[in-house]
Order: sequence, then structure tokens, then C-alpha cells
Amino acid sequence: MKRLFPLFWFLLSHLLIFAQNVEYLGLANLHLTALKINSGIIAVGTNYNGVFWQQFADISDSGWNKINIDSVNVTAVYPHKSGPLGWAIGIGTEPNLDNSEFIFCSFLGGTPKPMSYGIDTNHILAISGIDGFPDPTICGETFAIGGRKLYRRFFQDTIWHSVYDLTYEGNFASLKVR
Repeated sequence: MKRLFPLFWFLLSHLLIFAQNVEYLGLANLHLTALKINSGIIAVGTNYNGVFWQQFADISDSGWNKINIDSVNVTAVYPHKSGPLGWAIGIGTEPNLDNSEFIFCSFLGGTPKPMSYGIDTNHILAISGIDGFPDPTICGETFAIGGRKLYRRFFQDTIWHSVYDLTYEGNFASLKVR
């Protein structure tokens, strides 16, 4: 594990610094918009080019797997454990005319399923962060932020609940759950 820690920081720093041109990692010209490493999975969101992922133990330039969600601008990704043997990637987006959804879930890198039930479309332009706790349900007990709202999806629930609204000017900038 100690051996992988420097690799983690190398990847993180290089993906953030060279997000527009990461050809040496096999993701050239994709306009990266989101990156998160969790539960042994690296997930990378793009602007209208899908979500890419790799198992942390199998990192390679050509080993990226694609989740086909090409019709949206991905603004947040959240890889995490899901179920006793699986994992999932929560995907936050900026909706458009072709797709009015905000949040999707891909189990084991499969087809993303819409999970936006309860998101207030009148007050959010995009989901800017997703984070939470691993648990047995797909996409977990999770928090999401977008604009002035903080949402929570409770254990085994299908609806997002607004749990906090900013009453003054400004927007949520980041989200981290512990």
C-alpha cells in the first residue's frame, strides 16, 4: 500500500495540471471535468465524452473503460463500494435539452441509470459534488451538492431529500463526507 501512495499523488497532480492534454495516460483531447479516486477505482468525468474508469491496481495508458453517458457534461464522479462484492460510480451532471437528469449511477461500469428523483430542477444548474458512505445499496447513502442546495439520499431510498439550503448569496463549492 505504501508503494501505491506516491503513485496516487503523481496521478492526481498530473491529471489536475494537465487535464486538457493527458495523452500519456490515454485520455487525450477528452476535456476532463471531474476526477475521484475511491474504493480502488479511479473515475474521470468528461465534457460530453462519457466517464472513464480503471481499477487502481491495473493502471495503464490503454486500460480505461468507458461508461457511455455522452450526452451530458459530467461535473462530478463518486466511485465507491456497493454491495458485498461490487462497486458503483455515482455521476453528477449538468442537464441539457436532450437529457434533464442530474444524477446517474453505474454499477460495475455498466449502463448508467438515472437517479435524480427529488432533485429540484428550479434551483440547480448542475451537480457539482457527490460523496457519501459505502453501503449495500447501489450508489450508497450519498450526499450531493448543486448550486445552493445540499441533498441526501438515505440508505435504500430512491428519493433525494433537500437537507440544507443556502439562504444567502453564494453556492456550495465542495463536498466531503466522513
